[in-house]
Amino acid sequence: RPSPPGPFRNPKWNRIKHAIDTLPPYRPEVFNKEERSASQQFHLCLLAITIDKLHFEEIWKTWARHQQESYSNLTISLIGHAKDPSCMEISPWFLSHLLVNPPRMGRGNQYAPPTYHSRRPQWGSIDITRAMLDLCHECLKIGNTAEREEADERFCVNRYVMVHPEAKDSSTGQKVTLPPVDAVLFISETCVPIANLTPDLLFEGKSIINYRDTPNNGFSRQLQFDKIHSLVSDKKRKADQWMWLCRSHLLSIMNDLPYNFWECFQDCNASDELFFPTAMAVLGILPTCNSSDPSDDGDRKDDTGNEVVSNDVPNSDAAKNDPVPDEGSNSNDNFDKTEQVLKRRITYADWSMSAKNPATYSTKNELRTIMKLAKTEGFLVARKFTPDLKTEDWREVVMSHDHFEESSN
Repeated sequence: RPSPPGPFRNPKWNRIKHAIDTLPPYRPEVFNKEERSASQQFHLCLLAITIDKLHFEEIWKTWARHQQESYSNLTISLIGHAKDPSCMEISPWFLSHLLVNPPRMGRGNQYAPPTYHSRRPQWGSIDITRAMLDLCHECLKIGNTAEREEADERFCVNRYVMVHPEAKDSSTGQKVTLPPVDAVLFISETCVPIANLTPDLLFEGKSIINYRDTPNNGFSRQLQFDKIHSLVSDKKRKADQWMWLCRSHLLSIMNDLPYNFWECFQDCNASDELFFPTAMAVLGILPTCNSSDPSDDGDRKDDTGNEVVSNDVPNSDAAKNDPVPDEGSNSNDNFDKTEQVLKRRITYADWSMSAKNPATYSTKNELRTIMKLAKTEGFLVARKFTPDLKTEDWREVVMSHDHFEESSN
């Protein structure tokens, strides 16, 4: 079979390049903000990537119930991917929210017990990115009428629900009809919520990603940016993996890009920081984020919280990294890209003490300090908390905080 034309010896890369070069222009979703706000209908899906158990399960349940008190038509669901789903410490509740493999027939007409799907990723491996994609693929099944609805509750997407306006007592036997997911938020087992959902988050239809287009240190340059396959050399981006993605951007990533686009990152370290922002740049969703961007001040910080030297030179290399697309590009200049994505963090983490791992927290006083930052900088979630943080302490500090009470009114 002849190889497709292209600059690469391996026909696989030529096929991926051809698919990217022929992408249609990105068209932002058109919706009525006032109508959405009036109906208050919104479905947030938490995508949890854990080693085994979800440490703050009760905190997330309490937070979800509190959000529904403010938004009557709010649905919150949670889907998990565990590196070790066989861990005996995982609760039955979180186990029911984990990804499972397709059902197999057991005895008689009954399905066999579920087996749990896991990539079993090592630190920094491409399998973390693939696990994130697995979670995204699963969340898009919710509310999708084209998907076959599984009657067995062990495999049905309804098992992911945390709060839903039509949720009934399980003894009634009535099934909940879940709406499609409107946004996803990636969390880990060390994350805790520290603020309420706001109308701006729910009804603006934006993604929140603190992305950048240049390496912030030698590790980032040599083991991340330089390792991305050259076919996307002019669209390389990096961001904190604990991001908020709106439905329209998620659909574009999952449906418009080649199914094996992730292979462009298989030689990268911590590709989970690279895949999604780079994919959005390739799709034409992200604008150029060079040093002349007015949203970046002279002491801007990267996704790890480290200060980055500003290059306020009009003809700097940073400005050349992402040239203005020509007419054949897959970007669309008829919309303001800065209106599609908020360039900031939604998950707080302190990397100032170490470039390898963020600071860890466990006490009420530390949580109080973080709550002040949540109010000024708009964080919704914070990490990295040890299991020592008690649910009662979280309730005392977070639920009674002025910022938490104000945002729920």
